Amino acid sequence: FSALNNPLNLKISLFVVLGTLIGMTVYFFFQKSKYGIILHEKLNSLEPFGVFLIRIALGVSFIYSAFTNVYLSPEIPTSSLILGNIIHFSLFIIGTLLILGLLNNLTGFFSLIIIILVTLTYKDYMLTYLNYFGAFIVLMLFGTRFLALDKFLPDVVGKFTANIKKFEIPI
Repeated sequence: FSALNNPLNLKISLFVVLGTLIGMTVYFFFQKSKYGIILHEKLNSLEPFGVFLIRIALGVSFIYSAFTNVYLSPEIPTSSLILGNIIHFSLFIIGTLLILGLLNNLTGFFSLIIIILVTLTYKDYMLTYLNYFGAFIVLMLFGTRFLALDKFLPDVVGKFTANIKKFEIPI
């Protein structure tokens, strides 16, 4: 909160909070309108493609991280991590599996284990990567069978997570 001692920072913070509240209010009324309902239905039909893009982005990110000897960004070298060599090698495997769409639930699980191990080293700095925690949990629980090799495998996990599918987006 020391940044708020500067009047300019305080002004920017108030502007952001006010803008967010206005945006949320407009969104609330829009989502209940006729056009909002139509847009919601159209966006829902594109959901499988969005999950596909997230899976590809994560896969490419992991492979790039492995090639550059980092974990998700230059400030986290794999050599500084607990089990860094294993994590480095795992990034290649997990990234490739994600791009192919093979064993998505398992790759989500191992990705979550890796980010937890990284958190043991980098502690609260990993809050920067909080969105990855959510992506890995969703991948582990729900996977994706759209444009994935997993569609040729039995969906064992989906039977157990069908009841919580409605929480996929909030996670």
